[in-house]
Amino acid sequence: MSNFNTPKTKAYSPAPDYTRPLLQLSSSQHQRLLERLTFLYGKAAATQHLPELERLLKVHVAHKPQAMKAQNGHFNPADRFTQQDIALITYGDILLSDFASPLATLADFLESTSGLRGVFNTLHILPFFPYSSDRGFSITDFKTVDPKLGSWQDIESLSERYRLMFDGVFNHASSQSMPFQEMLNGNPDYQGFATTYRSPDELTPEQRAIIVRPRTSDILTQYQSIEGPIWVWTTFSPDQIDLNFTNPRVLLEVIDTLLLYVRR
Repeated sequence: MSNFNTPKTKAYSPAPDYTRPLLQLSSSQHQRLLERLTFLYGKAAATQHLPELERLLKVHVAHKPQAMKAQNGHFNPADRFTQQDIALITYGDILLSDFASPLATLADFLESTSGLRGVFNTLHILPFFPYSSDRGFSITDFKTVDPKLGSWQDIESLSERYRLMFDGVFNHASSQSMPFQEMLNGNPDYQGFATTYRSPDELTPEQRAIIVRPRTSDILTQYQSIEGPIWVWTTFSPDQIDLNFTNPRVLLEVIDTLLLYVRR
């Protein structure tokens, strides 16, 4: 899953400004969100969780300067990505320097190297978050830039020169991530973060037979929780815990993270 943005003429404000009028969804927007949540979770859960989704949107828009709002009003979705764009896909640490972070070194290299300056208008950075395995695709913290690569300031600096793309990796998280560890600890705020079973036999042979994936490891991995052993759904590896999107709170957390990426 990837996302991208156009270089910003005005950056989002670091803190939300609540002195200006808050976002007010129209009745049609409100109904559209309610219908989509209802499709996913049923009417009762949709009604329960829609206020939190609205709160997230209000906070996000409160970060947006007025000039950016005006600019967004003229946005044409057809201009997002065309054959005129040239993208470079790279890991954030492909280049190293003694004097700057890898992300800053990458930026300097693209700007200072003859034949590369001005060639790419889109930069796709493969996962740049802290991780425990799989070369960045087992993320421990979705809201932090891996300090070995740089900082959010480095990402924001790149966004001033390039349209940015990135891998969201929202299908799974590291087994070392805080939400999963808190789920193992029995924290009620994180129950249902992953898909779990009390016995591997709960996933029947008939169900296993229809699972197709490019992996040889078992689909379930055993972990020890405060309440005893559990078996957790792990599509890609034992270290990569599939997020349980049947839990509305997981969806809301992912939306909150996506909005953070838009601001950054």
